[in-house]
Amino acid sequence: ADGDDGGDGAHAPCAEIREAARILQVDGIVDKYCGGGGRTRRGRRGAPPTPSSSTFRISDEGHVAALIRHVVRHVDAEDALDDALFLSGGAGGSRGRAADVVASRLIQLHRAASRP
Repeated sequence: ADGDDGGDGAHAPCAEIREAARILQVDGIVDKYCGGGGRTRRGRRGAPPTPSSSTFRISDEGHVAALIRHVVRHVDAEDALDDALFLSGGAGGSRGRAADVVASRLIQLHRAASRP
């Protein structure tokens, strides 16, 4: 039947591809708003980049929440709301978190518009 993998795990690669695509999209968002420093830092004397203690961790809810707050502050970035909603879980995320993202974005836009 459609959607049944017959127990042979035929759908597992699809889930892995979706997760890889999600991680790549998050990586792009981190690069867009934080630059490469969000992922790595340069070692001493031109050594190859090494993981930073401030490296973004997709599995750390605190890191995700901080990134969302950082993204919504970019009032001139056309994609900021879409990026923040994606980080909040998109269609599969909680409605409460998505509502917080939208409210934060509106507050940031209001503050930007109120500046002299």
